[in-house]
Amino acid sequence: MARVVNAVSWRMRRLRFRLRHEFLRAAPYILPYNGFQVVYESGDVLVRSYSIRGHWERHVSDYVAAVLPREAEVVDVGANIGLFAFGVLKSRPEAYVHLFEPSPRPQRCLAASLRRNGLSARARLNPLALYSEVCELDFHVHEGGHSAFDGIRDTGYPSAGAARPVRVRATTLDRYCQEGELTRLDLLKLDAEGAELLILRGAQQTLRALRPRVLFEVGLQNLAPYAIRPADLHQFFTSCGYVTQTLRRESLGLEQFERAIETEHEFAAVPREVA
Repeated sequence: MARVVNAVSWRMRRLRFRLRHEFLRAAPYILPYNGFQVVYESGDVLVRSYSIRGHWERHVSDYVAAVLPREAEVVDVGANIGLFAFGVLKSRPEAYVHLFEPSPRPQRCLAASLRRNGLSARARLNPLALYSEVCELDFHVHEGGHSAFDGIRDTGYPSAGAARPVRVRATTLDRYCQEGELTRLDLLKLDAEGAELLILRGAQQTLRALRPRVLFEVGLQNLAPYAIRPADLHQFFTSCGYVTQTLRRESLGLEQFERAIETEHEFAAVPREVA
């Protein structure tokens, strides 16, 4: 009975979202968010989640607000339509954000949002995937507002529908920082639907030289198509002199990290010297 009630309640919230944000409106759809106007496509699951809950990953926002300096330099990997980035730009008006989004649909929305809000001096959109090497690769995209599930591999969420591959260019964070002559990086945010470790392998020089905090998402279903284990992530950070933590800044050993993944999805890796 409870399952039926929850399903009906969720459908009603979805209907209210469509009536409030999209009914009798034409594209581009605009979401007022943190003082910005965010462009999105009809039915976007991230916008729907934000509208229903009244916030976007508040625990992540609280963590960022607690640890970022005023003039933070941030790399946002898996930027999608920019909800994380716009949160950073709101809480840290002097921050600069390097955005990476290879998926064509959210990439177009994000580019339009940056133009609409006049943010060319505070953010740079890179239409690239970050990866372990410089190359071209297949990137799997979803239709119907489900771009939050797009990634290098299809992770098979039934609610996202079928994915189709598109060819995209990829670079490494090390190459990007070298070419851009970045001498500072305060936060590296990774939301890459399971490809986080592959991206980190292309960022080892940056991690060792610039020592950013790493904010990353991890889920067992996302890791499975890559044959990556949580232990692989934990061991990678340890090898780079990092400590894995919850967003409450509790340090986690390997076994603690593996248990925590059962109930949490966002974690941080912090240089050992500041943990």
